[in-house]
Amino acid sequence: MIRRTNTRLGWPLIGTTALLLSQALPAAAQQAFCPTVVAGVAGTPNQAGFNLDNGACTNGTIGAFSGAALGSQALSNLSQTSTQETSRATTDAIGARRNAEAQRDRSPPAREREAGRDQAPARQPAERRTDREAQPQRRAERDRAEPRERPAQRRTRAEAAPARDQEAPPRAAGRRAEPAEQPARRRARTEAAPPRDREVPPPREAGRRPAGARAEAPRAVAREEPGARPGRIVAPARDEPVGAEPAPRPYRVVKGYDAPLPVEFVPLPEGPRFSAWAFGFGDYEERSGRGQNNINCCTNAAPGGFPTPLAISIESRTTTAGFIGGLDMTVRDVGRAGDGVILGLLTGYTSASIDITSRAVSSNTGQVPNGGGSLRANLAGPSVGAFATYFDGPFSTDLTVKADIYALDERFVDQLGFSANIIGGVLRPPSVVTFAGSAATGLINTSVIANANYRFPIGTDLWLEPTAGIRYTASVYDRNALALGLDDGHLLRVQGGLRVGTDLLLGRDTRLTTSFTALAYSDVIVTGGFLPGAGFIAADILARSDEGKVRGQGILAANLDFGNGVSTFLQGEVRGGENLFGVGGKGGVRVRW
Repeated sequence: MIRRTNTRLGWPLIGTTALLLSQALPAAAQQAFCPTVVAGVAGTPNQAGFNLDNGACTNGTIGAFSGAALGSQALSNLSQTSTQETSRATTDAIGARRNAEAQRDRSPPAREREAGRDQAPARQPAERRTDREAQPQRRAERDRAEPRERPAQRRTRAEAAPARDQEAPPRAAGRRAEPAEQPARRRARTEAAPPRDREVPPPREAGRRPAGARAEAPRAVAREEPGARPGRIVAPARDEPVGAEPAPRPYRVVKGYDAPLPVEFVPLPEGPRFSAWAFGFGDYEERSGRGQNNINCCTNAAPGGFPTPLAISIESRTTTAGFIGGLDMTVRDVGRAGDGVILGLLTGYTSASIDITSRAVSSNTGQVPNGGGSLRANLAGPSVGAFATYFDGPFSTDLTVKADIYALDERFVDQLGFSANIIGGVLRPPSVVTFAGSAATGLINTSVIANANYRFPIGTDLWLEPTAGIRYTASVYDRNALALGLDDGHLLRVQGGLRVGTDLLLGRDTRLTTSFTALAYSDVIVTGGFLPGAGFIAADILARSDEGKVRGQGILAANLDFGNGVSTFLQGEVRGGENLFGVGGKGGVRVRW
């Protein structure tokens, strides 16, 4: 028998379950970086029940600072380092792709072609005026030349006629034979009759300009020649030389004009152009930070114990490598003539190795010994995104949205320096305990990147380009990341600088573009990313040392365009500032069609 559930009891039960689940992960975090049992020293019993409290493993009797927990917290900031590297690589690739497309308009061959298009219509009226002014003179010269030429031609052809008639084969049987004296009568009649000349327009061929680029087309004169068959029209031979070059532009005949008019140049609209590109990148970065913490010693010897200050230092070394590729489409003349939009998709893969070392230096080693730890984390996963960039003359801008999907695993070895205390009337001296462990989680870093640039030419091949941009990154961790001291976070970076470059022609079609960019950037907002509380230290030392600090970056880039749709890209960079140093490089190839 099925009974109806009592909803009055169901909802409180669901709420209690959710509360227990929400407390389970912080509880796991309190034990992930602390040993379960610490062996006794100097005849004192073993100690158990350790939890993480403000970055220290303690059971209320003895305690030690956990460098592994601090290093795990720092992964929130260091994972964004890999994301920032993929963002830089993507932005550089998009900028190089846009410059390669816009370079077609800035190159000397393109400027010459555009100048030729602009000057062609201006020359056409002058050509028409020259043709009209030269027409009377050409007509008079033709009239003077024709009367002197015609008698000689007629006599030559008339004298050759009898020979042709005598050599002609006999007519077939049945046909009426011509009188023997017919050639003589025809000769006499031809010489007595006036020449019957008439002018006929020359045949026009589609797409062919008449002979002479700036002269009127010669008119063909047809007439009956002596000795020819009656009614047969004989056209004079053309004077156009064999192998003459074709006219540069097609011509059309307009009623009311004595000369044909050149057809004006109307460029066809340019269709979309496509491109594929891929490049690899590598980067190395060092960070450091410093802070303080306290461990209470000897709580059984005096009420509240003796707080012992610790100087905390942490260093990280991140090595990143990966590749990014994309497909894009370029559409020209979108808003106005000469502008263009590039729309594309990108994907890639990134792998990063993060090494973190920490030290806790005690102000009184007789109460709390020094400690330290090391943590190695591997971060790897694919990237997907889309981008759009617009360029119009000297102005250009771009917008990119991408997601980096990472799997994060870490392994640590910690040297825990436990404090001294009196246990059961026996002094337990300070001791160092080795503790190791591992953990894994996942995260997604979503980035939105925007940049704007404006280029100023300062010479024939030299230019300056101010640039400014923002990068926003949101980190979303898997739920089990709370046990590692990691939580969702946000980072906002602003940057600005100046780019100077030059363009050089190497041969007829190959172009080399080199540039140097000087940038200043700062992470103006860093929120979340680590778990403040639940036993962890209240602030991530690395994140705190990076927020609001102004950093500098220098980029040297070279782009080689072979003029056949294939180009290569090579770049090196260095960046630094307080507690930060990084160096990296990238290179790739692009193909347009």
